[in-house]
Amino acid sequence: MSDKQFFDSNILVYLQDSAEPQKQQKARSLFAESNRNHSAVISTQCLQEFYNVTTGKLRQDKHIIKQVIHNYALYMPVVQITPL
Repeated sequence: MSDKQFFDSNILVYLQDSAEPQKQQKARSLFAESNRNHSAVISTQCLQEFYNVTTGKLRQDKHIIKQVIHNYALYMPVVQITPL
């Protein structure tokens, strides 16, 4: 069984945030490696937080961010967060 890497919303935000080039580069490296070995996993909560930060604080286009989220869901498992 391969190890899985659960991506926090901060990593996804850094992928989009060109104002933080060092963090963006590190996030890109981590993301690329996890995609190469198919170990990345994200949650619905992570995607919601990513959407809120990128469309709010970073003021990025909502339609583009929705497409980014759709692309993430195509290439990695998305874990549904539900109440206990």
